[in-house]
Amino acid sequence: MFRLPFVVLSLALAAAAQSEPGFRPARAPEFTRYEIGGGRWGDRWLIEAQAIPGVWLTLDADGSAPTPPRITAYGQGLRAAYGNRDQSVGLLYQGFRDGDDLEVHALSLDVDARMPIDDGTGLFWLKAGGGFGGAVFDAAFDPDLSGELTGQLRLGIDFQPTRTLLLNFSLGGIGYAHPGDTVAYGAIATLSLGLTF
Repeated sequence: MFRLPFVVLSLALAAAAQSEPGFRPARAPEFTRYEIGGGRWGDRWLIEAQAIPGVWLTLDADGSAPTPPRITAYGQGLRAAYGNRDQSVGLLYQGFRDGDDLEVHALSLDVDARMPIDDGTGLFWLKAGGGFGGAVFDAAFDPDLSGELTGQLRLGIDFQPTRTLLLNFSLGGIGYAHPGDTVAYGAIATLSLGLTF
């Protein structure tokens, strides 16, 4: 009974405030167009598990080693990186094998950059990346292969249906060498499932 006057008074004050010339009611934030380079460094942590359905290598044999000219291998990888919504830098591990003939384990410092594909959905991103590091070879056909330098360049597509989940398919070039000698070079295909935080 005594509360009714206070409710009416509160409603009257709210109506009067809205009629004042300087009053601006709160509005929902407006949509802003995506700008490349937006976001702050550290906005995003990324962990990607990779399946490597194919690595196609041409081996550069020295001397008379009975080296197969081409090898097709498969394997897996893991990438942990830090960055913003457009780019990241981190560590990439990749391991693959071709039966009992060849096994490779590589660890690289890896960077990537991406930009949205303007299809109106915001789900697809074009991504380029690359890395440089070291690799350990275990090759039955050439016991002299051991520690090598490795480099990789790739181009792919991210599909990111949510802020947390992304899928990626990439194709790239890969090479292995030590100073003055190329060991192997070829192509690599990867499928990745990533989580961002």
